[in-house]
Amino acid sequence: MKESKLIASVVVFKELHDSNKDIYDVISEFIKATIISNKKWKFNSTEITSLIENEFDFKLPEAVIKTTLKRRLIKSGFLILEHGEYNVTDINTSIDPTFETNYKKNIEIYNQTEQEFISYIQKSKGYTLDTSEKTRIKENLNQYLLGNGLNEDFSKEISTYIVKNKSNVELQKRLNVIKEGLVLYTGVRFTADINELGKWDKELTIFLDTEILFYSTGLNGEIYRDIFNDFYNLVREINNSSKKKIIHLKYFEETEKEVFDFFHVATLIIEGKKTLNPSKTAMKEIINGCTTKSDIVVKRNKFFIDLKTSGISKEESKDYYEDYSLNIEGSKVIEEIQNLSQENKKEFDEESCKQYLKLFTKVNVLRKGINNHGFENSKYLLLTGNRFVQFLAHSKHVKPNERDVPFATDIDYITDKFWFKLKKGFGGSDEKPKSFDIVTKAQIILSAQINNTVQEKFTALNDEYRKGNITKEEAISLNYELRESSLKPEEVIEIDIEEKIDFVNEFSIEQHLREREKLKQKVKEGEEAKQELKRRDRHDRTNAYKPIKSQLRFISFIVTLLLILVILGLLYSGYLIIDYLQEPGDSKLTIIGFVIGIIALLPIYKYGKLFLKYKRKRIKQSFKNKLKQPVPNNV
Repeated sequence: MKESKLIASVVVFKELHDSNKDIYDVISEFIKATIISNKKWKFNSTEITSLIENEFDFKLPEAVIKTTLKRRLIKSGFLILEHGEYNVTDINTSIDPTFETNYKKNIEIYNQTEQEFISYIQKSKGYTLDTSEKTRIKENLNQYLLGNGLNEDFSKEISTYIVKNKSNVELQKRLNVIKEGLVLYTGVRFTADINELGKWDKELTIFLDTEILFYSTGLNGEIYRDIFNDFYNLVREINNSSKKKIIHLKYFEETEKEVFDFFHVATLIIEGKKTLNPSKTAMKEIINGCTTKSDIVVKRNKFFIDLKTSGISKEESKDYYEDYSLNIEGSKVIEEIQNLSQENKKEFDEESCKQYLKLFTKVNVLRKGINNHGFENSKYLLLTGNRFVQFLAHSKHVKPNERDVPFATDIDYITDKFWFKLKKGFGGSDEKPKSFDIVTKAQIILSAQINNTVQEKFTALNDEYRKGNITKEEAISLNYELRESSLKPEEVIEIDIEEKIDFVNEFSIEQHLREREKLKQKVKEGEEAKQELKRRDRHDRTNAYKPIKSQLRFISFIVTLLLILVILGLLYSGYLIIDYLQEPGDSKLTIIGFVIGIIALLPIYKYGKLFLKYKRKRIKQSFKNKLKQPVPNNV
């Protein structure tokens, strides 16, 4: 496979370079192997350049090949130049066995690596992959490691496997050496004269977009801050080694406005007027610890002070529309980009497209429309952390000529450029940029994919709330779950990455609604069952204690009747006493005696009534106690 051939080639390229060989020595090894393998004993520089591409998939500048032929192979006596053609002096020569063995070994190692990824993906999917799927995995892995990002079908699985095997030193070394070799190879590929390595002497203004500004201040996490610092340290090294500052870091006024708007949204969130989008890690970082509008203002002011301290300034405003021929914008371009996005299954945002086309116009005006003089001579460039912007910058509607330098690039690309140009290499004391680490790349990819999914779920959640399908409380609860799911790259770790991905992917508002309805039904059924049990219990107890209740009522009736009889008996006794004592002339005494008798009966009535009340209370309490006891088994 073509890509796996290139991967083996860049690994050998890197290993040769690490063995104290300079770039020309390394290239000469590939040229010799190509000549001997193809038995090409006579050739010109164009022919050998083409043969090297066929043999090793190396697309090297012909100028670099010619310099290598002259400075290494002719000088060593391997070749002679006659009549514009190169001739091999000894056709019986053979390929360096060390080179050949090393190349074949790396082919085998990479084939093994492919099989490891295929086995993991096959296991994670739970079924046997067919030949077509295995081929697509190999293609995706090649493109993943080579960094072209053309096919992303299995990037999640590949990244997950890399993160899960973070502690596998042998695997990480295998993968990292590919990235490092690729930096060397691409550096040579896009450098016409490698004699100029070791310094950067071209003036270049780099405009940072909002994402990169957030990288610089750590709002998007520590990994992004480290990646920016690697780039920034290379910029400082270039500027410090020059007589004047030649690399300028700036931002456009549109970017400044976007940052201000971002902090304004943070204020609205703090005031409860807007909901936090959980996929925006920078927003989460801004509002963290803030309770008032003034807290947000303090963070915003510190943000711009930090930029100024780092030498990152705002570009002065000017008229960018004097020459309309340099204008990149237009409704037709937007329509074409939208169609292209749909074809490539890229998310399209019309407002974002308009904004960045406007910035592209500014870069094009500053370049005066000259875009084909190579990266080092491009003079102006937009540095972005937005993948859609990179896609936009490389689209044929914005960059019609293949040789043109795009208006925007990412921080990995420019870090690679500076690293190679400054002749850093990969040995010695130089610390490699964070972006060279394959685990870091995997963490960034997984973080982006998880957060993109969270964004989609958040949008759907808002739609359901606006439609009235979920309550405010449910929306807040679901949003909190999503907020806990978004991750910065450094938070993507091997321990729970698969569980986190599964949770985000399976998070479903519809499922939540279904579960809510099921729960409501269960609660309703539970209440009905509870009431039915109570009714049955009351019925059973009533039936069980009817005889007891009747007995207690009879006792209460008898006690009351006895009390009444006692009172009547006392009254009658009083009457008999008065009648017995009364004489014909004692009418007053009769009256007095009668009154005294009545008065004497009042306490009896009063206490008798209290006695009846007490007795009824005791009878009722006795009945209640009986009801609390278990129903008799014989009932």
